[in-house]
Amino acid sequence: MTHAGHTYNTLLTNMDRLNIMKQSIAILFYLKNKFIKEYPHLLISYGDTPSCSIAENFDEVDEIRPGNFVFYDVM
Repeated sequence: MTHAGHTYNTLLTNMDRLNIMKQSIAILFYLKNKFIKEYPHLLISYGDTPSCSIAENFDEVDEIRPGNFVFYDVM
């Protein structure tokens, strides 16, 4: 499980945010594959609003938790 909180940096571009997401998921995917035999129920759980709101591909992710994704703090 991870939350890439540094995607909230206002100086980042959307491409920067997607790259952070890809890097984070790649690390989790590596760890899942490394430990899946010992822990067969491992899941990749990822979430942060800035990257989830612009991403189109969640193929390697079992669960997304984008927080205020829908409302973007409109509440």
